[in-house]
Amino acid sequence: MQCDLFEWTPPSPPRKVIPFPRTKRLDEIKSIARILHTKKERQASRAWNDKINQIRRQMMKAGFNDTEIDRQIEQFRSAVQSELDRLVWIEQSRPGTGGA
Repeated sequence: MQCDLFEWTPPSPPRKVIPFPRTKRLDEIKSIARILHTKKERQASRAWNDKINQIRRQMMKAGFNDTEIDRQIEQFRSAVQSELDRLVWIEQSRPGTGGA
């Protein structure tokens, strides 16, 4: 029996899903940073845990492994910390707040 070359398709190479970097989601970073900056410790902690759990669930559902999820969460945490530092600097720089 002869193989019909018009119906044959080569096997597909394995596909790799690449996440959109969490550090580029500026609205998400600024939003959670504002919450962490303005809420009391208990509310801020709850908001942070909810956000991290949401990120983890989304990435697991998309098929990412734990290493990639942890890497993305760490980068997100770092970006949020930078935004928090910026918010504190702005607050302390205002006249009448005891800053510069």
